[in-house]
Amino acid sequence: MAFAGGEQTGITSTADSFPPPSTSAYNGDYVTITKPGKYTLERDIEHVNKAGLLISASSVYLDGMGHTVTPAKGGSDTEHIGVLILETDGSGEPVQGVTITNFTVTGENTGIIIGESGNSGLKTGDTFGSVNVRNLTLTNNRDGIILATRVFACGIEENRILNNTGTGLLISGINTTVTGNTITGNTRGITLNKADHTSITGNVISGNKEAGLIGEDAVASLITNNIVMNTENVLLKGDNNEYLFSIEPVNKTNIVGGPFLGGNAWGNPDIGIYLPSGGTDADGNGIFDEPYIITQEVQDQHPLVWSGQDSMMDATTIRVYVPLAMITPAAPPVQVQQTLSPTPVPTVNLPKSTISGLHARIIGDTIPETLQRGTKADVTIILYNDGTEAWYGADAIGVQAKDIAAKFGPAWISIPKDAHLESKQEVTIPFTLTALKEPGTYELVYYAGKQKEGLAVTFGRAYKKEITIT
Repeated sequence: MAFAGGEQTGITSTADSFPPPSTSAYNGDYVTITKPGKYTLERDIEHVNKAGLLISASSVYLDGMGHTVTPAKGGSDTEHIGVLILETDGSGEPVQGVTITNFTVTGENTGIIIGESGNSGLKTGDTFGSVNVRNLTLTNNRDGIILATRVFACGIEENRILNNTGTGLLISGINTTVTGNTITGNTRGITLNKADHTSITGNVISGNKEAGLIGEDAVASLITNNIVMNTENVLLKGDNNEYLFSIEPVNKTNIVGGPFLGGNAWGNPDIGIYLPSGGTDADGNGIFDEPYIITQEVQDQHPLVWSGQDSMMDATTIRVYVPLAMITPAAPPVQVQQTLSPTPVPTVNLPKSTISGLHARIIGDTIPETLQRGTKADVTIILYNDGTEAWYGADAIGVQAKDIAAKFGPAWISIPKDAHLESKQEVTIPFTLTALKEPGTYELVYYAGKQKEGLAVTFGRAYKKEITIT
């Protein structure tokens, strides 16, 4: 993609599939990250376009600073996604080494998608993954987190996945680690759909309506040291399921305070915690002598005794007697070596609304209605500061041409580098329009936005202008 002045801004064609709808309420900013680096959110994201945050670069660390990602009210896209992490970057290389942490995603159709469906961008032999999702809250979405097929070595660590109407966590990837999460109140807690080598340890999986854990043709799944308390704890489907619900006892404090690791602590919110027939723990190691039976073929051979608790402890008291310190610590994140030269740490500037913070809107143009084939015209677009903060040239505010408009002129047009505009002032941006050689009527689409250091923020809805080539 070409850029005005020969500057590479980090925008890639991978983001072009998710333009903001032009008919929605004017309050939908969104962010794309297309270069390695450390990023922070300064404000909440309320987006109209399909994805609120789109990441298509390796070695990205995003700290949400406690903010919230949610779809804008009145948005027209019914399949909105809070965070979408693509499997390839702008040059077609697999994305690896992404960490997102410390924010809330709510009200979305899907909170987080790691890898597009089918991973069509990956070449044979490519490995996409090493993505860590840590310390997020995903609540009141349809689905919480989805890991697509061929996603490798991801960590889902210490998140709160609560009250989602579909599945809290859907895994179809390879070598996924799920550790220290609270997965509660969803319709389905965790679904393993053709997942391969999944480790689920140290989680509280409780109060999920249909089932706590659903297995659908998953292989080599290790599920130990969890609190599992749902009306239906485990539901297995398909013919190719391979699960291990316990390990040989190891002398280490387990999730309910017992002295040995082994299997899981089982319960039912209606009848209390699990007490097998006979309920014996002859050697006092905190592990029942009788197995917890899931199916005749699949059993937890070493179910955990709820240490020091009455055998009919109500499910609502789990949080009282399971200190966080007892949960197995999350594994350290996968480190990806950056070979690029150090770059300044960029900061995502997002307004809380269309009139708060740094913001822009296109309010006019001098583009002619007709133009002869192959001829040129000097034209302008008028950009208005409808935010509360002043603009400076270093803010990298400008106009992005989309689709066919980028063939008529530059794909990105910045305000002057020495510009200084206060709130409610406007600036006229000149550029040259070159008519295509094919006659017809074309719709030119432009967006106000910000492009800097691998970061793109698009401000609100599209500005459209028809031009006829004669």
